[in-house]
Amino acid sequence: GQGGDPQAIAYYPKESFMPNTKMPDQVKALYINAEGIADCELYLDVAKECAGINAFVVDIKDCYIDTQLAYASPVGKLYAPSTSNIPNSYETYRENVKKIKDAGYYLIGRITAFKDDSFAYDHPEEALLYNGSLYRYGSVHWPSIFSRKMWEYNAALALEAVNEMGFDEIQFDYVRLPEDVEDVDLRNTYDETRAQAITSFLRYVTEVLHEHGAYVSADVFGEISGAKTEEFSCFVSYYGQFWPAISNAVDAISSMPYPDHFSDYAYGIENPWLHPGELMYSWGRASYHAQEKTYDPAKCRTWIMAQNSDVYDVYYGADFIEAQIEGLKKAGVMDGYMTWSASSNLYKYSSYASVLN
Repeated sequence: GQGGDPQAIAYYPKESFMPNTKMPDQVKALYINAEGIADCELYLDVAKECAGINAFVVDIKDCYIDTQLAYASPVGKLYAPSTSNIPNSYETYRENVKKIKDAGYYLIGRITAFKDDSFAYDHPEEALLYNGSLYRYGSVHWPSIFSRKMWEYNAALALEAVNEMGFDEIQFDYVRLPEDVEDVDLRNTYDETRAQAITSFLRYVTEVLHEHGAYVSADVFGEISGAKTEEFSCFVSYYGQFWPAISNAVDAISSMPYPDHFSDYAYGIENPWLHPGELMYSWGRASYHAQEKTYDPAKCRTWIMAQNSDVYDVYYGADFIEAQIEGLKKAGVMDGYMTWSASSNLYKYSSYASVLN
C-alpha cells in the first residue's frame, strides 16, 4: 500500500536505559491542556478523589487551529518563532509542573509532532506542498514527516521539557501524515516509505530521550490494530502508521479508539458509540493479537473518551467511562489508560472519580 512495505522496516530490541523515574506498571492518567496547567491544584484535588489515578498527561505543544506552545519555550522561539499562542510563562509552567511532580504523580508531556502550523509557516521548505503552495489540512499547515529539521525540533523541545521541566516521559501525538495527501508533494528527500519515516523518527527520539533518562510513547489511530480476529490483521496505514513497527520503537503505544470514531457495525456492533464496553473489548482483542505478534512490544496504554460525543450527540457519564475501562481489562490490554477531554473539563473528571480506579 501507499504507507509502505512492512518488511522494509528494520526491527530491533530496545536497549535498556536508566530512567529518571520508573514507569508505573499501569499508568492511569488525567489529561491537562495548556490552559489547564495554571489550575493544576484543582486537577490535583480531583486526582485525589480517584483511587486509580497515578499520572498526568500535560501539553507541551499542541496544534488544533494553530500551534500552541504551553509555555514560552526557548527551543520553540528558536525553531518556530511565529508561534504566538502561548498561555504560560516559562517560570509559571515549570512551577506548576513541579507541583504535580512533588505530589508524587508520574508526568507525561504531550507534543504534537507533525501537526505544527507555525513550524510549517516558518520553514516552508520543510512543509507539505499542493500546487506549489503550503498544503492546508484541517485548517493547519503540516510539516513533512520526512523533514529532519522537524525531527530535530521535536527532539530538542522534548529534551528541554525533560531536563528543565522534569517530565518522566514524552508522548508524541500526530506522528503521521494528514488523512488526505492525494496529489500533495510530501517533500520526501530521502526516498523513504511513509512507515519507514515515522518509525525512524520514533527510533531517533527514543534514543535521544533514553540517554536523558526519559521514556517515550506514541499516539496512534485506533484502526491500525486491525480487525477482531485470531489472525494477524494489522496494516500499514495510508498516513504512515504500522502498529508492530511503532510498538517496537517506543516504550508505550497509546491508541485512540474513541467510540465515536467508529462507524456503524464496526466489529459487528450496531452503533458502537453507544456500546463502549463491547467496543473496547473487541478493539482490545485486536490490539492484544497485534502486541503478541510484535517484536519487543511496548506497553499498550490506551486513551479513553472522557468527553461527550459531538458527532453523535451522546452524553458520556461515569457508566460509559467504566464500561471502556472494563472492556480493556477484559480484553487483556490493561497497561493503563488516559482520559481524553480536549477541554480538560474538571467537572467531567470529578464526575468520573468513582470509576477511575
